[in-house]
Amino acid sequence: TGTIELKSNVTFELVSGATLLGSRNLADYRSAVPGQEWYEALVLAKDVHDVAIIGDGTIDGSDLRNQNGEEHIRGPHAVMFYDARNVTVRDISIRNAGNYNLIVRAAEGLTIDGLKVHGGWDGINMHDALDATISNCRIYAGDDALAGAYWENVTVTNCILNSAANAIRVGGRNVLFANSVIYGPGRS
Repeated sequence: TGTIELKSNVTFELVSGATLLGSRNLADYRSAVPGQEWYEALVLAKDVHDVAIIGDGTIDGSDLRNQNGEEHIRGPHAVMFYDARNVTVRDISIRNAGNYNLIVRAAEGLTIDGLKVHGGWDGINMHDALDATISNCRIYAGDDALAGAYWENVTVTNCILNSAANAIRVGGRNVLFANSVIYGPGRS
């Protein structure tokens, strides 16, 4: 499929064994910011509240590349939350993202628990994130595991972070990292 757009008060459940497979056609993707390919995503939630993606299923971006994208290679993100409140991402797997696996822009009240990431670029990239917890995640990223700026009141616990670049590259205030393992570069 191309972009799936989530609305407020929606829980999108991917049951065990289910795979949401991204289209190989770049024209099938929509952007959170019209006219800007950088904000295209397979799963997109913009201007939403009380939204969740849960379950033991997989979101697979199939490593879709875009020769007009950043570095003449980066394609759509796997999951994007843009201007969102009360967001939950729990127990899903994200593989083969054409760009970031989970990208967050301007969000408040985030719970990311049990996320499993394999491949793509950044594992989780957040800008302007307020009141968030990231826990029990297993991130094997092709770029930074956790990245972004303007994090405030964010707690990261019980995660495994493996990266081909930086395990942690964030800025903000009141950010706590605890009980996590960092190794790399690359998967081992």
